[in-house]
Amino acid sequence: MTRPDTGDALLRVTDLHIDYDTRSGITRAVRGVGFTVAPGAIVAVVGESGSGKSTISQALVRRLPDGGRIVSGSISFDGRDLVTMPDRALRRIRGADIGFVPQDPSNSLNPLMKVGEQIAESLRLHRGLNRADAAAAAVRILDEVGIPDAASRAGQYPHKLSGGMRQRVLIGVAWSCSPRLVIADEPTSALDVTVQRHVLDRLETLARDQGTAVILVTHDLAIAADRADQILVMQAGRIVEQGTPADVLGAPSHPYTRELVAAAPGLTSGRLAPRPASAQGDAYAAAARSRLTLAFRASATATSVPDILAVDDLTKTYSLRQPAGGAKTLTAVDAVSFAVPRGSTFAIVGESGSGKTTTARIAARIVTPDSGRIRFDGQDISSVAGEELRQLRRRIQVVYQNPFGSLDPTMSVERLVDEPLRAFKVGNRSQRARCGSCSPPCASTPPSWTAGPRSSPAGSASASPSRGRWHSAPSCWFWTSPCRPWTCRCRSRSCNCSWTCRWSSA
Repeated sequence: MTRPDTGDALLRVTDLHIDYDTRSGITRAVRGVGFTVAPGAIVAVVGESGSGKSTISQALVRRLPDGGRIVSGSISFDGRDLVTMPDRALRRIRGADIGFVPQDPSNSLNPLMKVGEQIAESLRLHRGLNRADAAAAAVRILDEVGIPDAASRAGQYPHKLSGGMRQRVLIGVAWSCSPRLVIADEPTSALDVTVQRHVLDRLETLARDQGTAVILVTHDLAIAADRADQILVMQAGRIVEQGTPADVLGAPSHPYTRELVAAAPGLTSGRLAPRPASAQGDAYAAAARSRLTLAFRASATATSVPDILAVDDLTKTYSLRQPAGGAKTLTAVDAVSFAVPRGSTFAIVGESGSGKTTTARIAARIVTPDSGRIRFDGQDISSVAGEELRQLRRRIQVVYQNPFGSLDPTMSVERLVDEPLRAFKVGNRSQRARCGSCSPPCASTPPSWTAGPRSSPAGSASASPSRGRWHSAPSCWFWTSPCRPWTCRCRSRSCNCSWTCRWSSA
C-alpha cells in the first residue's frame, strides 16, 4: 500500500523488494514497499517483530546484514538514487546527511575506541573539526544526550557503559553532524522514561528547527502516536496501512492495525493478568502453564511465602580513570537489600546507570560484590565455586538485555537451545529435538530454526535464549556466551574502520 506523494519529498522509496538468502532458501523480507518523507517530518514505522521494519531502515543506508540484498525498487534521497550510488559517494552521505541509530548498541560501537573518540571521529570526517575542537564537541554531545559526568565517560570504552548509555552514545553519533535525515531503529528501547523523553524532544527539535526528517522504527505505539506526523504499519514485509496517528490509531481500517491497537499494553491492561492454561497444544506444556498460573495466584493471596532469593547489603564499586589523570570511585550498587518471595514476579526499575543490571548480575553470581550476602532457596551462595556454582547456573538463569551480544553468532538457533540441555544431560537426543516446541513464540521471518541468531529479527533473537528452560525447569535463566575477540567484517583484530563498518562478535 503506497500513499501518493504530496509536495517535495526528501526521501522517496518506490516499490522496494528485499530478499535474504538463507540455508533454507530465499526469504522475501520486504515486498513492494513505497513511501515518502518530507523535510522536517517524523515518520514512525510500526509492526511486529519480523515484519521488515529494521530491514527497511538498514536498506536506506545500504547496510543490510550478510545475505540481504535489494532485489528491485529505488531509494531516492534529495533526488539521488541510493541503490545505484557508488560506495565512495554513499560514504560521504552517511553521517553527514543521513544519521543512523542502529538497534543494537553493543555491536554497533567500536569496542577498541573510547566513546568520545567515536563521536569526535565523525565530527573530524564530516565537519572538518580539528582534534581538540572535535573532542570538546563530543563531550558536549554526550551531555546533551543525558550521559552524566560526560567528560569522564568520554574516556571510557563501550563495555564500561550500561546498555542505555551505549544507546545514547549512538544517538549522539547520529545527530553530531546535524544530518538532514535521521533513521532511528528502536532508539529509546534501552532508555529510562526521563532520558527517553529528552531524546525524543531532541529529535523533535531537530525536525522543527533544522528541517531534519526522522524515520522512527518502534514497537511502541504510544511513542508513535505522541511524536509522529505519519505512521506506517508493516506486516509480513508490506505496508498495510499508513496515515496520520489520528487516522491509523484512532480509526484503523486494516484488521492487522486493529489487532495491534487492541494488543498495545497499558498499566491497566487485562493482558498483564495471569490467564488459566488452555488445553491446546502439548499436554506437558499445558500442565506446566497450569502449575505456573496456580502458583502465581497462590503467591498473590498467601500470607507467608518463603523467599526464593534474598540479598543483604550488596555493594559494588568500580574505578574510573579521569581525563586529567588519576581515578575516582564509582559506586554502582550501594548497600542494596531485598527479598523475592517464591513464585512471585519482582521488578527492579530505575534510570539507565542506576545499578539495575549490576544488581541482577550480582544476585545471579555473575559479578562478585565488594560486600554483602546472597541467599538462594535458603542457602548462602555468596562464596560457592567450582561444580557447585556450575550446578547453580541451571537454577538461576538470566535473559540478557542485548540478544545479539549474548547469543553465539557461530551457532544456529537450534544448537543454542540444545546446548544447555546437552551440558546438563537433560533428556535424550529425540527429547531434546522437541525443545523448540516449548520455546516462546518467534516470528517466522526471516529465516529458520537452523539459521544463526543474526539472521533473525531482534524480537525473535530475544525469544531465542529460552535454551530449553521448560525442560530443565530452572528458577530463572542464565546464559553467557564464550569470549571471542571483537573483529570487524574485514576480520582484522586491529581494525580501525570508521562508523560505517559493522562490528560483530563473530
